[in-house]
Amino acid sequence: MIGLYSDAATIGGAERSMLHLASAYAGARRLVICTSSDAVLEEAARMAPHVATARVPPTDSFAAAVRAHRRVFRELALDLLQVTLCNPFAARPAQAAAFSARLPTVAVEQLVLPSRRRQGAVLKRMWSWPLAGHVAVGTRSADDLHTFFGIPRSSVTVVHNGVPDRVVEPHRFDRVTIGCAARLEAQKNLPSLLRALVELPGVDLALIGDGSLRGELGELAVGLGVSDRVRFVGWVDDPRALIAGLDAFVLPSRDESFPLSIVEAMLSGVPVVATDVGSVADAVVDDRTGYLVPPDDAGALAAAIRRAVEDPAQRSRLGEAGRALAVERYTDVVMAEHYDDVWTAALGRRRRTHRHPSP
Repeated sequence: MIGLYSDAATIGGAERSMLHLASAYAGARRLVICTSSDAVLEEAARMAPHVATARVPPTDSFAAAVRAHRRVFRELALDLLQVTLCNPFAARPAQAAAFSARLPTVAVEQLVLPSRRRQGAVLKRMWSWPLAGHVAVGTRSADDLHTFFGIPRSSVTVVHNGVPDRVVEPHRFDRVTIGCAARLEAQKNLPSLLRALVELPGVDLALIGDGSLRGELGELAVGLGVSDRVRFVGWVDDPRALIAGLDAFVLPSRDESFPLSIVEAMLSGVPVVATDVGSVADAVVDDRTGYLVPPDDAGALAAAIRRAVEDPAQRSRLGEAGRALAVERYTDVVMAEHYDDVWTAALGRRRRTHRHPSP
């Protein structure tokens, strides 16, 4: 049995990717979603209701958390644990419990950011040594694991996040509309998108999501004189129909791993304009499936959006190429097949390690 683990307190792209994997997997192994997070359990019931779940009870110390995790892992009789890391230092109690129980562990690095202190980089490298497998969700993320933490690049497998390919009825917007589906937080750099909108008269913006910067972004839109063209949609459980109705999907982030939202746009045939951060460039091939711009450059962002939406033939060309690439590489089914290979390799290494020499 394979345990899929996350301790995230809120649901983001990393957790959704794990649940897409659980839902799409059709291989021979049994899966169970293990978590200490009520939010993950609630989302698992919605996204992967046919997959078993197990809750690790809350505790008041690191040592107690390790014991609680080890007890649950043993009760489940796991063959392998896969931890989804929303940041490089997440899920430490789960990893410690697995290591102490000699349970093979695969770590999936969703967002690779450098440690602020040298000690953090050293500890991260040490935590990676016992792993049975190490996965990054994009090429640049894998490279960053080596650059930031000294983890050998050859030890990291790239498995891109995937999302379901399904037919939706696109939402019909009244005017030319670009949009972004993201948390309204500093990482997504949405003020840059609002500033770009100033240079795009006749274009509306739909912001799909919620977060701590909702009020600040509303005030900025008023100050820039674009509030009449900005629609704050709020949180939507399934934004695919809204994304499918856009003329272009825009992601102006400062930091990313391999965001699910760009794949959702590509599968919907919507061209993507995004900043060249993280592993976005694995999917957004400049002038083929969309456009890449530097982060924090509102002028370049506006120019790329204009190119994507002004010419219907160009918009269609980018959208068709994006969909073809996403279907080939970035669906949940493709992702699940790659993870099955990762698990086979990790368990194979375990068998070789524990094999006794012939007398």
